[in-house]
Amino acid sequence: MTGHRIGAALAALLAAAPAAAQGGDGPRDRWRLPAPPTLEVAARGHYAAPAITVGIPSGFGADWADGFVGAGFQHRTRWRDRPDAGLVAGFGVGSARRNVGLEVAVSQFGTIHSCCRGGVSVKAHRLIVPAGASIAVGVENGATWGHAEGSAHATDAGTSVYLVGSKVIRLRRDPAYPLGSLSVTAGVGSGRFRTEDQVFARTRTVNPFGGLSLRLARPASLLATWTGQDATAAVSVLPLGRVPLLVTPGVADLTTRPRFILGVGYGFTLGGSI
Repeated sequence: MTGHRIGAALAALLAAAPAAAQGGDGPRDRWRLPAPPTLEVAARGHYAAPAITVGIPSGFGADWADGFVGAGFQHRTRWRDRPDAGLVAGFGVGSARRNVGLEVAVSQFGTIHSCCRGGVSVKAHRLIVPAGASIAVGVENGATWGHAEGSAHATDAGTSVYLVGSKVIRLRRDPAYPLGSLSVTAGVGSGRFRTEDQVFARTRTVNPFGGLSLRLARPASLLATWTGQDATAAVSVLPLGRVPLLVTPGVADLTTRPRFILGVGYGFTLGGSI
């Protein structure tokens, strides 16, 4: 088990910001932006680890004294040909190893073309230590403020509720060795996890999502996920080695209109970096 992970450092970022926030000409423009990469940090006192998910939440989360900040960028929104970005900051309380950890993330949506709107997301998570796994239940954008361009709400994706689990499978004695581990994530969720057809029809339902992460080397992993309505692929890199600064470039919407996304995050504990 690699220890504590700040699982939603960037997953909450733009988690329910709609394309309509940057303007739109039709119903397709009223579709949320995909969540950017998550940030994963290993146990206190040990090296940082690359992300295990991109665009979806993981079963791991922040514990007491853990904190994180991050930024996400996309070269264009899902149905508009102009860039956008957002910010996130959060912290953890409780202990996922002893009982339950609680992660709280505050996101600012659309910093380039729109401002002063965002949301608060929370996730309760529990480590399953012998199995090298963790499970979580969360609410994305349970509280919001501001409104998007042409909308009375901060996001037309609404509130998303999900249940998710993640497991790290060791392929070698040391999971940080090249091809040393494989991480599997699977969950179900409402809101942004629904298909486009379900959103346009205003169908109240849940949809499955999931992903795989292969540890390429100590500072890098290869990610592939299904967000519930499209596929995303990315590479997560720690450019400064053991410093928990994470850079995750990727391509979203692989089955429709592929576009570049980028997440940058930093995890820390009170009193210094992890």
